[in-house]
Amino acid sequence: SRNGEARCEFLVFETWSVCFVEREGILQANEYALSRDALGELVRGFEESLEDGDESGVAVLACDLYRALIAPLEPLLTDVRTLVVAPHGPLVDLPFAALGVGGALVERFAIATAHPSIQSLYEDDAGLAPNSVVVMGDGATTEDLKIAPVEGRDAVESVDYRHGEALDIGQLVTTTGGGRFVHLVGHPVDGPGYVLRDDGETTSVLDLATALGASGALCLTTINPIRASLERDRIGLSLAGVRGGLLASGWPVTSGNEFVHGFFSRAAHGSRRSALVNALAETQRAFIANEAPVWQWAGFRLFVPEID
Repeated sequence: SRNGEARCEFLVFETWSVCFVEREGILQANEYALSRDALGELVRGFEESLEDGDESGVAVLACDLYRALIAPLEPLLTDVRTLVVAPHGPLVDLPFAALGVGGALVERFAIATAHPSIQSLYEDDAGLAPNSVVVMGDGATTEDLKIAPVEGRDAVESVDYRHGEALDIGQLVTTTGGGRFVHLVGHPVDGPGYVLRDDGETTSVLDLATALGASGALCLTTINPIRASLERDRIGLSLAGVRGGLLASGWPVTSGNEFVHGFFSRAAHGSRRSALVNALAETQRAFIANEAPVWQWAGFRLFVPEID
């Protein structure tokens, strides 16, 4: 792990659990008397409270999950600024950013989610793409994403929209070219793939990742829900094509466009993964400061490759 960063890898077994905390080359383990069923029940209750819009229920379970999972690790997290969480079993879909007592974990730490990835597809000699956003999809409009204010001084250099024939498989490398950030407007389908075109043609995630790798993209984003426990291949393939990570929410959010807009604004001049992790944390903290309900910001996670 990097200076000021800790990696927390959870393993959940039938009758017990463990978290391996790696920091500055030192690995320590914390065992929990928590079974898979017990953790699963806590996480399901948390998710149900989120789905029901039950703020008091969310607060109680966020507290319970923090005390169960994070509080025992606190002695190992002194002076840590960034947590890279590698969840397992019933914890895979858990938004760790929302856990806490009297405040959310993301108010203390920038948080990334480690996810298994295939071998990197990005080409080292491609170089990092320019500081701009490419929005892909026939349904993409400036009004939909409300991203125009991101352009200009202290922000991205440009926002380009790619439609129609530009979304053909043979055009993907050219289409994604020029975008440090690539935002997808479409819906995920099995394969795994995305339907980005009005004619219903599917773009496979592998083809997209290969194009992203050749064009030097740093980050792929989407407001379409991606549930990690059900979409391991989609996430893993996507991560193979980008140098930084994949930003996605685990559930539908009405504030998705606003959130992505805020993320781009804060990540605009970033060239490393750390800039993306910090931009996510700053965006979530801004929502918290504006007293937004937890379900509007907690679902967004930055997935990063399991092996850096």
